[in-house]
Amino acid sequence: MLKKTCLTLIMLLLSGCATITSHTLGENPKNSFYAGTQLDYHMLHDCVWCWLDLPVSMVGDTLMLPFDTWHYYHTPDNPAPPLSPPEKVK
Repeated sequence: MLKKTCLTLIMLLLSGCATITSHTLGENPKNSFYAGTQLDYHMLHDCVWCWLDLPVSMVGDTLMLPFDTWHYYHTPDNPAPPLSPPEKVK
């Protein structure tokens, strides 16, 4: 029973985790260090949940720091625009 409760609590916390959200939605900017913590910080006045998520996001962002560093050095400064599909020939 305790294992199921802990697993459910962990799943609920991770579903709203700003670190997970900032690394999965859209394209991350080149300098996205501690993006989840920044997201929580900017949302503190809007939601109570962010106060609870802020310490979790700080730990998650610290764990993601090696990936963010790799992403920083392997992302070009000016990414090329996406290619448009070829036009149909009539």
